[in-house]
Amino acid sequence: QKHNDTVQDAKVYDFNGDGGFIDMTGNKTFIGKNSASHADGSNGVSFKNTSIIFNDTPQETGNLVIRNYSGDTTVIYRRDATDVTNILGGTTTIEKATAGSNITLSTDSTGIDSNDTDLVTMVLNNLAHKLFYTAYTTGEDNLKGKVQIAEGLTTSSVGKYFGEIEFDASNNGQGSMKDGSLTKPSDTPTNPPAGDDDQ
Repeated sequence: QKHNDTVQDAKVYDFNGDGGFIDMTGNKTFIGKNSASHADGSNGVSFKNTSIIFNDTPQETGNLVIRNYSGDTTVIYRRDATDVTNILGGTTTIEKATAGSNITLSTDSTGIDSNDTDLVTMVLNNLAHKLFYTAYTTGEDNLKGKVQIAEGLTTSSVGKYFGEIEFDASNNGQGSMKDGSLTKPSDTPTNPPAGDDDQ
Protein backbone atom coordinates (compact mmCIF):
# COMPACT_ATOMS: atom_id res chain seq x y z
CA GLN A 1 0.00 0.00 0.00
CA LYS A 2 1.00 3.61 -0.36
CA HIS A 3 1.47 6.18 2.38
CA ASN A 4 2.31 9.73 1.37
CA ASP A 5 2.78 8.48 -2.22
CA THR A 6 5.40 5.96 -1.11
CA VAL A 7 4.83 2.21 -1.37
CA GLN A 8 5.13 0.71 2.09
CA ASP A 9 6.21 -2.79 3.08
CA ALA A 10 4.42 -4.54 5.94
CA LYS A 11 5.61 -6.98 8.56
CA VAL A 12 3.28 -9.21 10.56
CA TYR A 13 4.65 -11.07 13.56
CA ASP A 14 1.98 -13.77 13.93
CA PHE A 15 -0.49 -14.90 11.28
CA ASN A 16 -2.92 -17.80 11.61
CA GLY A 17 -4.77 -17.94 8.34
CA ASP A 18 -7.16 -20.86 8.69
CA GLY A 19 -9.96 -20.16 6.22
CA GLY A 20 -8.75 -16.62 5.59
CA PHE A 21 -7.11 -14.73 2.76
CA ILE A 22 -4.57 -12.01 2.09
CA ASP A 23 -5.48 -9.43 -0.55
CA MET A 24 -2.42 -8.27 -2.51
CA THR A 25 -4.52 -6.77 -5.31
CA GLY A 26 -4.42 -3.25 -3.84
CA ASN A 27 -8.21 -3.17 -3.55
CA LYS A 28 -7.87 -2.96 0.23
CA THR A 29 -5.37 -1.21 2.46
CA PHE A 30 -4.51 -2.82 5.79
CA ILE A 31 -3.53 -0.45 8.59
CA GLY A 32 -1.61 -1.81 11.59
CA LYS A 33 -2.82 -0.41 14.90
CA ASN A 34 0.42 -1.03 16.73
CA SER A 35 3.97 -2.19 16.10
CA ALA A 36 5.60 -4.02 18.94
CA SER A 37 9.05 -5.35 19.71
CA HIS A 38 9.10 -9.05 20.51
CA ALA A 39 11.31 -11.29 22.62
CA ASP A 40 13.45 -12.27 19.64
CA GLY A 41 14.13 -8.62 18.84
CA SER A 42 11.91 -8.47 15.74
CA ASN A 43 9.10 -6.01 15.10
CA GLY A 44 5.66 -6.40 13.57
CA VAL A 45 1.96 -6.23 14.26
CA SER A 46 -0.30 -9.15 14.97
CA PHE A 47 -2.66 -9.53 12.02
CA LYS A 48 -5.71 -9.18 14.26
CA ASN A 49 -4.49 -5.69 15.18
CA THR A 50 -5.30 -4.24 11.75
CA SER A 51 -8.09 -2.27 10.14
CA ILE A 52 -9.11 -2.17 6.47
CA ILE A 53 -9.66 0.70 4.04
CA PHE A 54 -11.40 -0.11 0.76
CA ASN A 55 -9.82 1.71 -2.18
CA ASP A 56 -11.81 3.19 -5.08
CA THR A 57 -9.12 1.97 -7.50
CA PRO A 58 -6.44 -0.69 -6.89
CA GLN A 59 -3.29 0.68 -5.28
CA GLU A 60 0.27 -0.53 -5.71
CA THR A 61 1.20 -2.90 -2.88
CA GLY A 62 4.50 -3.27 -1.09
CA ASN A 63 6.06 -6.48 0.16
CA LEU A 64 4.53 -8.48 3.01
CA VAL A 65 6.69 -10.32 5.54
CA ILE A 66 5.13 -12.79 7.97
CA ARG A 67 7.44 -13.76 10.86
CA ASN A 68 5.43 -16.76 12.11
CA TYR A 69 2.84 -18.40 9.87
CA SER A 70 0.32 -21.15 10.49
CA GLY A 71 -2.92 -22.38 8.97
CA ASP A 72 -4.19 -22.43 5.40
CA THR A 73 -4.50 -19.13 3.54
CA THR A 74 -5.15 -17.87 0.01
CA VAL A 75 -3.15 -14.86 -1.23
CA ILE A 76 -4.88 -13.03 -4.08
CA TYR A 77 -2.91 -11.21 -6.79
CA ARG A 78 -4.05 -9.23 -9.82
CA ARG A 79 -2.24 -9.02 -13.17
CA ASP A 80 -1.27 -6.36 -15.69
CA ALA A 81 -4.09 -5.94 -18.22
CA THR A 82 -1.56 -5.35 -21.01
CA ASP A 83 0.69 -8.30 -20.08
CA VAL A 84 -1.24 -11.16 -18.51
CA THR A 85 1.97 -12.87 -17.36
CA ASN A 86 2.96 -9.85 -15.22
CA ILE A 87 1.83 -10.40 -11.64
CA LEU A 88 1.28 -7.08 -9.85
CA GLY A 89 1.90 -6.46 -6.18
CA GLY A 90 4.71 -7.06 -3.74
CA THR A 91 6.21 -10.33 -2.63
CA THR A 92 4.88 -12.46 0.23
CA THR A 93 7.61 -13.76 2.52
CA ILE A 94 7.05 -16.34 5.23
CA GLU A 95 10.03 -16.52 7.54
CA LYS A 96 8.87 -19.50 9.61
CA ALA A 97 5.86 -21.84 9.45
CA THR A 98 4.36 -24.37 11.83
CA ALA A 99 4.10 -28.00 10.74
CA GLY A 100 1.19 -28.71 8.40
CA SER A 101 0.87 -25.13 7.11
CA ASN A 102 -0.51 -24.49 3.63
CA ILE A 103 -0.72 -21.46 1.35
CA THR A 104 -2.32 -20.82 -2.06
CA LEU A 105 -1.42 -17.95 -4.37
CA SER A 106 -4.31 -17.15 -6.69
CA THR A 107 -5.06 -14.90 -9.66
CA ASP A 108 -7.98 -14.61 -12.04
CA SER A 109 -8.31 -15.98 -15.59
CA THR A 110 -9.10 -12.72 -17.43
CA GLY A 111 -7.20 -12.52 -20.71
CA ILE A 112 -5.66 -15.99 -20.44
CA ASP A 113 -6.20 -18.39 -23.34
CA SER A 114 -7.11 -21.62 -21.58
CA ASN A 115 -5.88 -23.61 -24.58
CA ASP A 116 -2.38 -22.14 -24.34
CA THR A 117 -0.63 -24.42 -21.84
CA ASP A 118 2.67 -22.54 -22.12
CA LEU A 119 0.94 -19.27 -21.23
CA VAL A 120 -0.91 -20.84 -18.31
CA THR A 121 2.34 -22.34 -17.03
CA MET A 122 4.14 -18.99 -17.31
CA VAL A 123 1.42 -17.18 -15.35
CA LEU A 124 1.48 -19.80 -12.60
CA ASN A 125 5.27 -19.83 -12.40
CA ASN A 126 5.42 -16.03 -12.18
CA LEU A 127 2.77 -16.18 -9.47
CA ALA A 128 4.83 -18.72 -7.52
CA HIS A 129 7.84 -16.38 -7.74
CA LYS A 130 5.96 -13.94 -5.49
CA LEU A 131 6.34 -16.32 -2.53
CA PHE A 132 9.46 -16.71 -0.38
CA TYR A 133 9.83 -19.23 2.46
CA THR A 134 13.11 -18.24 4.07
CA ALA A 135 13.28 -20.93 6.78
CA TYR A 136 13.45 -23.48 3.95
CA THR A 137 17.04 -22.33 3.39
CA THR A 138 17.99 -23.69 6.83
CA GLY A 139 16.18 -27.02 6.53
CA GLU A 140 12.65 -26.22 7.70
CA ASP A 141 10.00 -27.88 5.53
CA ASN A 142 6.66 -27.11 7.18
CA LEU A 143 4.96 -25.15 4.39
CA LYS A 144 3.17 -26.61 1.38
CA GLY A 145 2.20 -24.21 -1.39
CA LYS A 146 0.18 -24.18 -4.56
CA VAL A 147 -0.70 -21.65 -7.25
CA GLN A 148 -3.98 -21.36 -9.08
CA ILE A 149 -5.74 -19.51 -11.86
CA ALA A 150 -9.35 -19.08 -10.81
CA GLU A 151 -12.40 -17.62 -12.50
CA GLY A 152 -12.18 -14.41 -10.49
CA LEU A 153 -10.42 -12.57 -7.67
CA THR A 154 -12.45 -14.01 -4.81
CA THR A 155 -11.72 -16.90 -2.48
CA SER A 156 -14.92 -18.67 -3.60
CA SER A 157 -13.99 -18.58 -7.30
CA VAL A 158 -13.77 -21.92 -9.08
CA GLY A 159 -10.17 -22.94 -9.73
CA LYS A 160 -9.37 -23.62 -13.39
CA TYR A 161 -5.68 -24.52 -13.20
CA PHE A 162 -3.44 -25.55 -10.32
CA GLY A 163 0.26 -26.14 -9.76
CA GLU A 164 2.46 -27.11 -6.83
CA ILE A 165 5.04 -24.71 -5.44
CA GLU A 166 8.59 -25.81 -4.74
CA PHE A 167 11.12 -23.66 -2.92
CA ASP A 168 14.72 -22.86 -3.88
CA ALA A 169 17.02 -23.02 -0.86
CA SER A 170 19.80 -21.35 -2.86
CA ASN A 171 17.64 -18.29 -3.65
CA ASN A 172 16.22 -17.21 -0.28
CA GLY A 173 13.50 -19.85 -0.45
CA GLN A 174 11.80 -18.34 -3.51
CA GLY A 175 8.93 -20.32 -4.94
CA SER A 176 8.45 -21.66 -8.45
CA MET A 177 5.92 -24.03 -9.99
CA LYS A 178 7.07 -27.61 -9.82
CA ASP A 179 7.64 -29.14 -13.24
CA GLY A 180 4.84 -31.48 -14.26
CA SER A 181 2.47 -30.34 -11.51
CA LEU A 182 -0.01 -28.44 -13.73
CA THR A 183 -3.50 -29.85 -13.27
CA LYS A 184 -7.00 -28.91 -14.36
CA PRO A 185 -9.48 -30.43 -11.91
CA SER A 186 -13.19 -30.62 -12.52
CA ASP A 187 -15.27 -27.60 -11.50
CA THR A 188 -14.73 -27.69 -7.75
CA PRO A 189 -14.76 -24.58 -5.54
CA THR A 190 -11.22 -23.81 -4.40
CA ASN A 191 -12.48 -22.94 -0.92
CA PRO A 192 -15.83 -24.75 -0.43
CA PRO A 193 -17.92 -23.69 2.56
CA ALA A 194 -17.66 -25.88 5.64
CA GLY A 195 -19.89 -28.92 5.36
CA ASP A 196 -19.81 -28.97 1.55
CA ASP A 197 -17.17 -31.71 1.29
CA ASP A 198 -18.21 -34.85 -0.54
CA GLN A 199 -19.44 -37.52 1.75
